[in-house]
Amino acid sequence: MLNFIEGSSVKVITEDSVNNYFHYEFPKNVKYLGEVLEETPYGIIDKTKTGVGATTLELKATRNSIIVEPTKATASAKAKKTPNSLYVGSATHELECPTDEDIKNYFNNSSIPHKKIICVTDSLPRILDQMSEEQKEEYFLLIDESDSMQMDSSYRALMNIAMKIYKTFPLQKRALITATPVIFNDPNLSFERRIKLDFEEKKVFEIVLLHAVNPYGTIIELIMELVKQSLEDVKMSKPYTKIVVALNSVIMSKVLANKLSSLGISQDDISILCGSHSKGKAGKFNREIVDGILPSNINFKTSAYYNGIDIEESYHLIALTDNTDSNNSPSASRLTQIAGRCRVSLASFKIVQSFKHGISYPIYNLKDLQESAKNVVDLSGCMKHNIEGDKYLSNKLPKVLENSTKNLNVEGFRLTFYDKFDRIQKLEVSYLGIDAILELQDSRNTYYSSKDSLEKRLKVEGHTVISREHISKVKISGQTTIREINAYKKKMLINVLRKFEVNPFIFKMLPAEKIGKEGILISSLFEEYQAKMNHEQLIRMIKKASSPQSKKNFSLLAARLAFHFLEETSAIKALRDKYFKIGEKIYKDELTSIIEEFRRKSNIDVIIGTSELTDLDLLNVMCTIEPVNFNKKRIAKGARSYYKVIDHLPFGELIKKKTFNVNEYYEASAIIEVK
Repeated sequence: MLNFIEGSSVKVITEDSVNNYFHYEFPKNVKYLGEVLEETPYGIIDKTKTGVGATTLELKATRNSIIVEPTKATASAKAKKTPNSLYVGSATHELECPTDEDIKNYFNNSSIPHKKIICVTDSLPRILDQMSEEQKEEYFLLIDESDSMQMDSSYRALMNIAMKIYKTFPLQKRALITATPVIFNDPNLSFERRIKLDFEEKKVFEIVLLHAVNPYGTIIELIMELVKQSLEDVKMSKPYTKIVVALNSVIMSKVLANKLSSLGISQDDISILCGSHSKGKAGKFNREIVDGILPSNINFKTSAYYNGIDIEESYHLIALTDNTDSNNSPSASRLTQIAGRCRVSLASFKIVQSFKHGISYPIYNLKDLQESAKNVVDLSGCMKHNIEGDKYLSNKLPKVLENSTKNLNVEGFRLTFYDKFDRIQKLEVSYLGIDAILELQDSRNTYYSSKDSLEKRLKVEGHTVISREHISKVKISGQTTIREINAYKKKMLINVLRKFEVNPFIFKMLPAEKIGKEGILISSLFEEYQAKMNHEQLIRMIKKASSPQSKKNFSLLAARLAFHFLEETSAIKALRDKYFKIGEKIYKDELTSIIEEFRRKSNIDVIIGTSELTDLDLLNVMCTIEPVNFNKKRIAKGARSYYKVIDHLPFGELIKKKTFNVNEYYEASAIIEVK
């Protein structure tokens, strides 16, 4: 049973001490937890509603506390509002990153009776390093928005380490809290007390649900309509209402931001709010919320901003759901939480739903996922056994363990993690990853099993939903989208090739979705020729040939390289020398017949795969040529157009084959992390 403030009006739904489950409901007049509780109860807490002052409750509690937030924006905002607190995380525009000495001094400051340390998840190990065991016993550990630890664990390994630290605190001195709980399957949490805190007054919304075949075009159309509406409001002396788009993809947010820019929206009016690991992808659009105020008129936000970061102004909310994309398949409660971050009232709430029929999803269960995780741990054990005594590789063991199994994941969620702070160098089962996989499966079954499943669930939760079909006139072509994404993937891959002169059979081990179809072509080209020619020269050729403006050049480069590295005594090169002598003229009107004869006699189309090249392209593969008399005026005067053979196109220098470095593979594969 919980220790409620005496005289509090609390309805007991369930108090089951045997199963350690407690459920209470608060009447409509109760808005905040601080009205009925003096401190955070221990255990796993489902607060069911955002904005109820859960962290504020602990910040005011008369005890020492460590409060862990998912992002530095949330942590720094709460620290700024809390006198005598200590923020631990990377520097913000207002708060510095404390030194280790600062942290120790804070622990030892006797003038602060109830110390409040507010940190980002990644900083929790650092705090523990500065604490003695005696000091640790004096603190209550609260992890806020605990579901983000599970759902974000795929790209933030430190989430697993933070959870490992959580389990070292005494049972009655730790709590996990969220309004959108995800089931914890870790057997070490099976004895944790579970608490559900219901509020009689529910937060419900009026939602327009748009079924869209072209969801991104629909989003652009909605934004442009809202911008026009807001400009009209300004003319009538009404405030400009900003826009927030909940879209869990930085790359697609950037695609839409560029599209808006092409339609006349200033780039200064567009922001992408994302986690620190994705700032590079957001580029010039990356900005942060300051003091609860949106940075721009149009704001795209990813899942890093779904939890804990309150917005203190009204805005129009647009949220994307897509049953083909696990990153954009939020539950109904998750959508409610996204909307609930608005601390005033939403101007409007629209959900753009893209639904594809006939999708067959894999079926997962806890036992099989545990077995798969164990297999990965066993695999790493073999690696450790073989490497830890090695004369040259033993010092690389931590890096090898950390990076070697990144691609052994399910639905993008890793089954294991490496605790770099633990002296025992080994992989451990990531129950946070397993939780996320099973939550994704449950979300698909509950909210995306049919086109109207999400609508029905939203209505069950009390929301008013108006559903209609929407056909967008704005074209965000699939080719444009794929080109933007592949351009980023190619850039990352080429950066890896430039940094590491590795034997690139390793790139075949990377999933296609990591490097894209063109990335596979790039890596296969690099694999074949990196040991035969100058490394940097090859990269420059690949980079130039794979640019969006020269799609055909990639096929030409592949053919040119294949031809160049044929033996000089080969029949094909002998025929080239016979048919296309240096200094000779190949007349345009005779080119087709000459090339046809050459193809037939040399069998070049079969040997190096040039059947799809035009006659002129094939000539370019074998020779450096100069077009002559192609000027219209000269042709009009009767001049005959021809190609002059200048050279037989030499490529680079042959170099000695490099020795393969296994550690460079792990470092290279770590770089190619496209989300």
